[in-house]
Amino acid sequence: MYQRWEHLYFLHWEYPASLIQSRLPKGLYVDLYEGKSYMAIVPFSMRSLRLNYLPTFPGISNFIELNLRTYVHDDQGRPGVWFFSLEADSFFSVFIANYFFSLPYQMSKLHFQSYNNRHAYKASAKRDVQKNEMVFEFESNGHEKLAERGSLESFLVERYRLFTYNQKSGKLLTGCIQHNPYLVSDAKVLEISTHLFKLNSMDPPDIEPCSVLYSPGTNVAVFPLKSIQ
Repeated sequence: MYQRWEHLYFLHWEYPASLIQSRLPKGLYVDLYEGKSYMAIVPFSMRSLRLNYLPTFPGISNFIELNLRTYVHDDQGRPGVWFFSLEADSFFSVFIANYFFSLPYQMSKLHFQSYNNRHAYKASAKRDVQKNEMVFEFESNGHEKLAERGSLESFLVERYRLFTYNQKSGKLLTGCIQHNPYLVSDAKVLEISTHLFKLNSMDPPDIEPCSVLYSPGTNVAVFPLKSIQ
């Protein structure tokens, strides 16, 4: 599968490893950087999603996404991403991701605005009975560069594997992704919401994120999921 990710913002908070571990399936473990574990909210724009050898399709190939994620490794020590939820505004994409890829996609109303170095994402989850609107607005400094190898920034954003769990089969699955290293810059937070934590039955952080990074985007190849159990 091929796709392009654009205008990504990575908001990271330190979060207790024990709380994260309690939400992971058997066979996955919290990945630590210098003894610390992290949770992230990542809004971005999905573009040109398509299967290999097929064209893009209206209503499926382009949509906005907002995810809550953390960082894990498996029994083989392979690092990757675990998603607690992925919000999207495309019914067909949500259905396909849930049914064929066992990814926890949820329907939400999402909107994106861009002006100069400022970007704003707005989201309203369909499953949220309180109908809270989540707003994420940022301003990047425009000085993108590669994250230094071994740095916290590299640990947080350079992830080339995802894990998911198939409830029906009871199997842990993994899939590789491939893209050029992100060009990232620091970003200033103008407005953010942590309500996504509550929607995933997790206590929201009561402090500002410890890291906010922006990337203009990258082309991505996603490979088939394989069982590791």
